Amino acid sequence: MDRTTAGDLENIPVAEAIAGHKWTSMGTDFNKEKFKNRAKDVDYNFAPALEGDMIDAQANLKATEALFGRSFV
Repeated sequence: MDRTTAGDLENIPVAEAIAGHKWTSMGTDFNKEKFKNRAKDVDYNFAPALEGDMIDAQANLKATEALFGRSFV
């Protein structure tokens, strides 16, 4: 442990006395569930199927591009 960290740890009791509050350590009564990232539990679909309207729009765009002989995208 470096001197800075050791010095910080020595100052914790002093700070607790000044603040009148006992800090809890991460190892004893830390509630991991409280800070759990719930978004990681969701199964996201990053490649959803296109809806029918979008499929039709793509087909119409291709047909129009073929008709005019140029790309509109």
